[in-house]
Amino acid sequence: MYCAAVDIQIEGVSKWEPANYVRSMPGRGGVSGIYCHTDSVHVDVGSERHWNWRCRRPR
Repeated sequence: MYCAAVDIQIEGVSKWEPANYVRSMPGRGGVSGIYCHTDSVHVDVGSERHWNWRCRRPR
């Protein structure tokens, strides 16, 4: 809505590496989210929080 986010994907690098890096930054004030359906990490300028979306197994 505000164009204040980015989805990061680095070829040959696990999505967990940039996510853990962003989460380790003091006062980051942004978000790093991991989605199960993509290799991207979501980072925005919102309040400090994080999440990992887990995929549900098909029934």
